[in-house]
Order: sequence, then structure tokens, then C-alpha cells
Amino acid sequence: MKRFIGIILLVLVTSTASAQLFGFSAYGNSYGYSGGSSDGGLSSGYRGMVEVGDGFDFCCMGNVFKFSTTHGYQFNPYLYLGGFVSLGTAQSYGGYYSCCETSFNLRFGADFRTYMSKRRFAPFVGVKFALDLSDDGPFVHLSAQAGFRVAIKNRMGVNLAVQIGPSQYFESGEMVFKLGYEF
Repeated sequence: MKRFIGIILLVLVTSTASAQLFGFSAYGNSYGYSGGSSDGGLSSGYRGMVEVGDGFDFCCMGNVFKFSTTHGYQFNPYLYLGGFVSLGTAQSYGGYYSCCETSFNLRFGADFRTYMSKRRFAPFVGVKFALDLSDDGPFVHLSAQAGFRVAIKNRMGVNLAVQIGPSQYFESGEMVFKLGYEF
């Protein structure tokens, strides 16, 4: 419950900050979603995002928590490629590990997303390819994600996604539900 409240507070605090200059909307002001734009805020140029996620490991039925930041380039309203850094913890409750063991990981990698629509509500699918520097040593991590983005201002938006990928050394898998803020 504390994590859920923390995620909500993070979204509320970051929704008031902006790294972009406001442009004027079709209604003559910079507040709210620009009704005159047909790309849903996914125009070409730099885009960054901050995401937090919570999920579980299929093998050990443990808890997984992730925080990541991604920065990259939106090529057109449909294609995005960026680099990311992710910090995470995993807490195991049984299985191959002893009870209540916590491990940490740091991932560096590439995030590729393709958006299905260029409207305000845009579903997307993506692939993340990373080098995972965990407690047990480095390994390559590949995961798939699917979700949707809702534009809230000119180039800003909120996304909700589910990410599925293997855990360390492909012993099992993990599922992470993510909430993100895009700028």
C-alpha cells in the first residue's frame, strides 16, 4: 500500500513539472491537451520518460520493484528508440532461493516502441534489450512490453504498461506493471 501511495504522489508531483516550452494550443492558451494537434504529442524530436513498476517473479513468487528513466528520439508518431537506465529489487520467498532473500539489479539498454495510433490515446508495444548488472553477475536481458499512452499536454503524457521478460539466467520470468510520465 505504501508503494501505491508513493507512485500516486510521484505522478502528481512530476505532472506539475515540465522540461519543454509550452506552445499554444488551438484555443489560444497552453493549458490542457492541444486539440489542434493530430499527432497526440508524438511529433518528431527528443522524448524522455520516467517509470516506476511493481510486479512478481514467476519462479519464486517474489516481489519485483523497478524504477527507470528513458531518453531517446521519436522518429515519427509511430516509432521511438531510446536508451534507459533501470534500478530494481527482487525479493524471493522460496523456490531456488532461501526465504526472503533480496537482490538488486542495474540495467542499461535500449528501448524500442511502436505506437499503434497518433491520437491522444495511443496503444503501444515494445522491446527492451539490456545488460543487467545484478548481484549474481552480469547477463543479457530481453523483455517485451505492451501498454497505452494518454497525452495530457503538448508533448507530455502518462503511460501504463505491462512488461514481461525472463529473470536472471532465464530460470523463470517476471511480470512488472509500470506507470510512467513522458515529457
